Amino acid sequence: MKKIFVLFILLTASTAFAQIYKDLPNEVFLSKEDYTNREDQVLEVSKFILSNPIVKDNLDRINAMQFLLKWMEGTPDYTFTIGETVTSLTGGDLDLMGVYFAAVCETAIQNKNSGKTDQQSEEEAIKKFVTYAANKTNNVKANKELKKAIKNLE
Repeated sequence: MKKIFVLFILLTASTAFAQIYKDLPNEVFLSKEDYTNREDQVLEVSKFILSNPIVKDNLDRINAMQFLLKWMEGTPDYTFTIGETVTSLTGGDLDLMGVYFAAVCETAIQNKNSGKTDQQSEEEAIKKFVTYAANKTNNVKANKELKKAIKNLE
């Protein structure tokens, strides 16, 4: 009986956490305040992406990335650009771009009042991204440029 109860608890917990971010794509941003008020949520979603390995077709991950993109496109408080460095490091891989977006969002919000320049924040985000990529458990398929950046990190 105990085993069945424990199995039930485990199955219930795994189902409850199976799609934590299923409603994120439905988030609506109507005003500047909507973007500002969601910064804590952006940080949470960014941390989720940066602390979990890349798994193809993971719905939570896809929803999290869609939410970040929507927030990035409309926030009036931050400007995001995708430079050549990021393009060459990701090789256009959408999963890697999502990781970079998480790193850049997290860094931008954390550095909001730090006095750091945009370039310093971008360098910090790239370092977070490369650190993520260097962790073999994150399932990153590194291209030549990313391998070089990982090697330089060490």
